[in-house]
Amino acid sequence: MFYAHTKEGVPEEEWQPLEEHLKNVSRLAGEFAGKFGNKEMGELIGLAHDIGKYGKEFQERLKGSNKRVDHSSAGAKLMKQKYGDTIGLILANGILGHHGGLKNFYGVTGSGSSVQERLKQNVDDFQAYQSEISFPKQVSPFIKDLQKSQMNFSLSFYTRMLFSCLVDADFLDTERYINEEKTEKRSVNIPIPFLKEKFYAELEEMRKGKKITELNKIRNEILDDCINAAKQEPGMFTLTVPTGGGKTLSSAAFALKHAEEYGLERVIYVIPFTSIIEQNASVFRNFLDKEVVLEHHSNVDYSEIFDDENYNRSLQEERWRLASENWDFPFIVSTSVQFFESLFHHKTSKCRKLHNMAKSVIIIDEAQSIPVDYFRMCLEGLKELTRSYGSTVVLCTATQPYIDQFFLTEKKPVEIISRPSELYLLCKRTEVEYLSEISDDDICGRLLESDKALCIVNTKKHAHYIYQKLSRDSDEGIYHLSTHMYPEHRANILKEIRERLKTEERCIVVSTSLIEAGVDISFPYVYRSLTGIDSIAQAAGRCNREGDLKDEWGNRINGRVYVFESIEKHALPKGWMSYAASLGKEILQRYEDPLSLEAIEEYFKQLFSKDTTVLDRKKIFEDYNENELQYEFRELSERFSFIDSNTIPVIIPINDKVEGKVSELHYAKYPSLIVKELQKYIVNVYEYELKKLQESKSVLLVQDGLYILNDDSLYSEKEGLLVEEDSKYLNGFLNI
Repeated sequence: MFYAHTKEGVPEEEWQPLEEHLKNVSRLAGEFAGKFGNKEMGELIGLAHDIGKYGKEFQERLKGSNKRVDHSSAGAKLMKQKYGDTIGLILANGILGHHGGLKNFYGVTGSGSSVQERLKQNVDDFQAYQSEISFPKQVSPFIKDLQKSQMNFSLSFYTRMLFSCLVDADFLDTERYINEEKTEKRSVNIPIPFLKEKFYAELEEMRKGKKITELNKIRNEILDDCINAAKQEPGMFTLTVPTGGGKTLSSAAFALKHAEEYGLERVIYVIPFTSIIEQNASVFRNFLDKEVVLEHHSNVDYSEIFDDENYNRSLQEERWRLASENWDFPFIVSTSVQFFESLFHHKTSKCRKLHNMAKSVIIIDEAQSIPVDYFRMCLEGLKELTRSYGSTVVLCTATQPYIDQFFLTEKKPVEIISRPSELYLLCKRTEVEYLSEISDDDICGRLLESDKALCIVNTKKHAHYIYQKLSRDSDEGIYHLSTHMYPEHRANILKEIRERLKTEERCIVVSTSLIEAGVDISFPYVYRSLTGIDSIAQAAGRCNREGDLKDEWGNRINGRVYVFESIEKHALPKGWMSYAASLGKEILQRYEDPLSLEAIEEYFKQLFSKDTTVLDRKKIFEDYNENELQYEFRELSERFSFIDSNTIPVIIPINDKVEGKVSELHYAKYPSLIVKELQKYIVNVYEYELKKLQESKSVLLVQDGLYILNDDSLYSEKEGLLVEEDSKYLNGFLNI
């Protein structure tokens, strides 16, 4: 008898037979790959992945031997031998990586870790497999409609997708043997048609309760367009909805009906900013059964989602945690970082969920926020999902990036809204005015003339300076927001701002761009430091959001958005953001309405045409597409990182609970789980900022790469972490 796994305290005769494990994984991987027409390949990789365990050395290890055994190379070599340089290498990549992650093809010579070297090394005799396992003589991988111009990229994507099927199947079958109770907690068998009916019933109740206003009429038209478009065939869509047009609910209505219409398995709602993901997830939970919405990001605290005692909390929390491993859930809300970095990662823990992106409706909210450096990779990944894996993708934004240049030989994305330009004019609630060059003193003077005003700037240093000037005499009703505040602190400040806006009291806010996209907040006056037109449009979305501003005679008026060009050195964006700002200035000066769809299209055309290599600045797509199945998976995935790897997390010990969690890190069996719990109290700083904190002995090292603030005086309830900064444009609000 050959065995795959043992279990503590269980006699040998109750160990899991190897034949059983291989056939179970084969069946599961086949089911997963069957969603994109590749059941045969899924079954094959599952059957071969642990074939090396038939070797004598591995069986002795199960019985107590301390000798380290490589059980993956055998299956990889066998697949390469049986199925050749294309199919065989695709299978070998997945098998070699099914524990440690996909590998570089070449890697460091002599390390023994590369695909090339692993395929050459000797392995323990495993031929005993022939008494229990047989393989087909030939197989045909299913990869349809590949563009010849990007064949190699498509094959790399296919390799990773097949790898996902294998690792998830392997994890699930191993878990079923080791801990069957955990397996039972995974089940959430709620069909999409049921969710769609519930969602639409809640939607109808909401419509009945809304006042008949011009804005609500427009929102209803947008919703109807989404419902009608859901009958169109799966593919790529754009949803161009003016800010405040109700795109969150309308896009979800499209997704659920479209999924029902075409038998798609789940809805994945991708949001760029952690500052708004909880807000949107809460909306979806109000329209659907609470337990069917999986919220997956670094700041989520599942225990806080419950507001009554009608749930088995421990069971539901465990179910969500398990589902976050592979996204086997009907409705998922996650971040752009989590979604896209998983799409191109090499680690098993990240890749498990990939096959569940197939046959899904994927909503990319605020699509213009995809980082420019990775735009090509992200778009090509989304195209692959629609072309070969049965998914539908919706690019959802008020400022649609111009992407026609990437669909020269393919069907272009279909716009869901029937008359987007007209709807923009009907939804127009703001007027934009360009103030040209202006000092901080002048901006502060203008802000203090208003009872309610928002000022958004490009750098944290600029926000700090303006806040200091505004609050010089009194900080009553004056607020500051930046990523130097830990997430829970920012959320509390935003809550206080919303409450104050309902009163007649003063409310003046200075913020970095974290407030721009999707934060449900509204001011009559918004000041925006010069930047790209897409960011200006997002800032305008925080002005007169409901269109309910009136003059002294009760007539409706538009809110005012003032774009100013600061003369202060600490205010100037650098690099790519500087170029985007110069283009923004050009559009502001050329167009009467710089936020019209025509102006935005022109802006993106110029932005993307200046230097198309900037859309793949790290040459990740280029390197994938030039290699013929000899991919450097590990190295390329490390180059694909939305968050600047130079940032270091600093824990802010605001109370005994946080300090207690930090203490647990020193002896915890799974410290990563505690770090996850601490995410709400972490501020990410750059290396030069950390150095300043270290020089003043203001931080202590907790564990490798993680620090805790050691000086309470450096954390302000008004401004967050106080560190001297330069004017580098930071995107710290993007979290894993």
